[in-house]
Amino acid sequence: MIKKYKNAFLFDTEELNWKPVNKFEFNNGKFSSVIFENNTIDFNKKSIFIVPGLTDAHLHITEEYRTEKIESYKLEESLEKTFNRVILNLAEAKQCGITTIRDLGGFKTKSIEVLKLIKKRGLSESLPRFITSGAMISRTNGHALNRSIVAADTSALIEEVEKLIAEGVDCIKLLNDPYVFHKEELEKVVDLCNAYNIKTSIHVFNEKAAKIAVDANVHCLEHAGDYTDKTISAIKQKGIFIVPTFIASFDTLLDQSINQANDLFDDADFQLFKKWFQDECYIVPKLIEADLKIVLGTDAGFPGTNFQSLIREMNALRFFGMKPKKIIESATKISAEMLGLENEIGVIKKGYSADYVVLRDNPLKSFNTFYDPLEVWCKGKQIV
Repeated sequence: MIKKYKNAFLFDTEELNWKPVNKFEFNNGKFSSVIFENNTIDFNKKSIFIVPGLTDAHLHITEEYRTEKIESYKLEESLEKTFNRVILNLAEAKQCGITTIRDLGGFKTKSIEVLKLIKKRGLSESLPRFITSGAMISRTNGHALNRSIVAADTSALIEEVEKLIAEGVDCIKLLNDPYVFHKEELEKVVDLCNAYNIKTSIHVFNEKAAKIAVDANVHCLEHAGDYTDKTISAIKQKGIFIVPTFIASFDTLLDQSINQANDLFDDADFQLFKKWFQDECYIVPKLIEADLKIVLGTDAGFPGTNFQSLIREMNALRFFGMKPKKIIESATKISAEMLGLENEIGVIKKGYSADYVVLRDNPLKSFNTFYDPLEVWCKGKQIV
């Protein structure tokens, strides 16, 4: 297939600059050639802007975020009802240029069941790429017990990880809040996952939990907390990825009147949300300054955080001092590296998946242009 564009500029996520582009050729969902113009960079009112498809690297695709529907939302609902919501959530995500999502679990293993149903019904080509941990694993005294697989001890933990790997998950998500897993057992999980080329991610909100995860060489930290400079330095030295999900802390704190109206949280919860928000406001600028491998994710699916919140996360990181070019790199190329897909997505060039977004305005001037894309392509298919 050949796709031609006039007065078009492509953002090169390897060189972090714009290049005049004339046409793409793709075959079997991948770019077979990218033809550039010899023109100088000269933006005008007729210019269009092309970037690789975005990745939301932390969301919960089976969850109901819509406040008006949360009261009737039940964790143990029918698979068909969950499936319908997932399709709605994925459709919402693709409308702002998201072509890859990493789902980090909802209720038990519901994500795995829904993904199988999407494939069975032949819907994959019209939706963003769906990567999943399949479930979240916690411990008896840990976080999100009503949604997670609970591993009582190390042997149970390893057994549950092995089950998820056998189900074909793309990554493993552990909940170490408040630091319920110790370093030695996390090392066993990391070694097991590495043997299958499966990435490990861990939910951490505080310094102690983060230090344990970093010492165990976990692949990616989810959220951000009151990390010390020493821990930040260790994260950088080891090349560990981090997904701050700032926008979720913003939503949970500032949407408390809505959440209280739905009896979702009590005052103690909001004190925790307040600390989370304060910690994120303190630590995110430090993560940016340290030039860590920041990946963009939103925690979408949590009450009040919708599946287009990636654009607000981009705006937030810009507010905290991250350069626009680096933000787009984080939402594309760096995300791909974290997912282990650095040779497949995140860059527009020969051999890579034909995932890209066509925009009417320069996103380096305003990320809000992603809310109204001209075209969105995923795996060589136009999905918007």
